[in-house]
Amino acid sequence: MGKYKIFIVLLALFLVVGASCNLGGLVGKGESGSEVKDDDYTGAKGLVLSFAQGLPPTEIWKDVDFSVQIDAHNQGGDDVSEGKVCIGSFPDRTFSGNDGCEDIGETIMGRRNFPGGEIQTYGRDKWDFKLEKGFDVDKDYVFTAKACYKYSTSLAPSICIKDPFADARDTVCSAGELDVGSDQAGPVAVTFLKEDIIPKGDTNELLFTIKVKNVGDGEVIKHDEELDDKCSFDNRNQKDVVKVEILSEESGFSAASCKNDGELHLRNGEGSIICRGIEVEKGDSYTLPLNMKLTYGYLSRLKGQIKINKEIGGK
Repeated sequence: MGKYKIFIVLLALFLVVGASCNLGGLVGKGESGSEVKDDDYTGAKGLVLSFAQGLPPTEIWKDVDFSVQIDAHNQGGDDVSEGKVCIGSFPDRTFSGNDGCEDIGETIMGRRNFPGGEIQTYGRDKWDFKLEKGFDVDKDYVFTAKACYKYSTSLAPSICIKDPFADARDTVCSAGELDVGSDQAGPVAVTFLKEDIIPKGDTNELLFTIKVKNVGDGEVIKHDEELDDKCSFDNRNQKDVVKVEILSEESGFSAASCKNDGELHLRNGEGSIICRGIEVEKGDSYTLPLNMKLTYGYLSRLKGQIKINKEIGGK
């Protein structure tokens, strides 16, 4: 009988521990059905580029073909469905295969829909160095790649619904500066969010002060800018504009409106905007998620080195 009781106790402990492990970090499922965990909402990256090993090789020779291959890894939370990947940094006359860009093609899923983020590969075969005059040999040269793409950062921080003059003992939350986390699974993030509650007749209006920053290592492209064939954005007006949206209708309220129709111009990688228009009944006291979305374009770059030799073996 004693052995039987011991077995029952051990079995119960096993079930409790197992359930705890399965629950840890799990917050839902992505669109593809994959589990979405807490760390899928962290980080400050979008598409991360890398050269495949040996492609291009560290050394090349005249009349010897070589290949270039770029891995584009979506390390952010949201998917990439529009963009281009570009290879090369030499004049067209230098190689038999010209520099150029290609469309991203199929969607590259982010960590919220694909565990770890999806990787797609781009590249070209049969490149050949033509050794034109004026180009030094037996020397290291920079070989580059870049990607321009449409991206977004989604977050849902908790806000407070309450009367602004209510006694703290009668409310379950407080307004003011709110927690948005240290990073949000994207290269552009909300770094500051303040909520003010303003009495307005029979209702209270919510006013939000939002600060946004380029926290990645690339460049922000205007959210509605067309991506050209060279991922080239030389005009200042093409850069540093983020679309800020509060999708409040998902929470059962009227949509909020943001200043300048939500277009936020960054200065030195940062900017702030005010959004308002959500009205709630007086007397309520509860928290709810504020569904926010930042939409923008982004330009990521990659550099490597190759040595150009005149003859096989560099002799």
